[in-house]
Amino acid sequence: MSVEIRSTDDILAALDSHPDWADAVIDSILADERRVERIRRRILTDDLVRLPEEFQKARDEWREDRQATWEAIEKLTNGIGELREQVSKLTMEMSELRGQVSKLTDEMGELRGQVSKLTGVVGRHDGHIARLRGTALEQLIANDPEKYVGDIADDVERVSTGDLKAILAKASNALTPSEARMVRRLDFCLRGRRGDRAVFLAVEASCAVGVDDVERVMQRSGYLARAMAADAKLRRVPVLPVVVGDEISSDAMDLALANKVLTVVDERLETHLEGR
Repeated sequence: MSVEIRSTDDILAALDSHPDWADAVIDSILADERRVERIRRRILTDDLVRLPEEFQKARDEWREDRQATWEAIEKLTNGIGELREQVSKLTMEMSELRGQVSKLTDEMGELRGQVSKLTGVVGRHDGHIARLRGTALEQLIANDPEKYVGDIADDVERVSTGDLKAILAKASNALTPSEARMVRRLDFCLRGRRGDRAVFLAVEASCAVGVDDVERVMQRSGYLARAMAADAKLRRVPVLPVVVGDEISSDAMDLALANKVLTVVDERLETHLEGR
């Protein structure tokens, strides 16, 4: 059957009348790639046309990124493995170090104990030596008091125990029993003359004179002066406080100067009544 075709409208009408013709026409058009491309560009926007290409490009980039990511993960995994080994090694070294520190701590504790024990022994020896030096000094003064206090007074002699007891007995109302004991504990109670005047010397001896020695002789000489003031024959006799030693601390010397305490260091009179 033939159909007269004079215009595109006649073509469209014929295709409407014969659907199988329409299918054949479409198949013929789709078989030509150039026509298909023209149809695609007519129907689709430029973005949609480029979409397959861009999708492929994105897919290729994704594959590259994924590969790079896996490589980075592999590298990081290897790095973590190396780090674990280093941490494990460091942990072992720290454990060994703790053991060494613990051992050293124990040894230090033992050493402290030994040092403490040695310090105690040295301290006891120092105490023994100081007492021996003090005893030796007292013996030297007792044997020859004028050798030490000859620059302070002449005709020096030791006040006997009996005379001292008699002085304290007369002063029973002036001194308390405790103060009287302090006077009896003087290392030396001496008497002599300064010019034409009688004097008493209250003496404390120490190999190393300190502040406590100066304070002690100040106190005891004060008690002795108060006891002598109770005796009409002795109340005008001055009592001079004296410290004798091989050496004296600067603080002790300052205190002695401030309180008119005479100091004899290494057999030399260091402090005079008129000042140093």
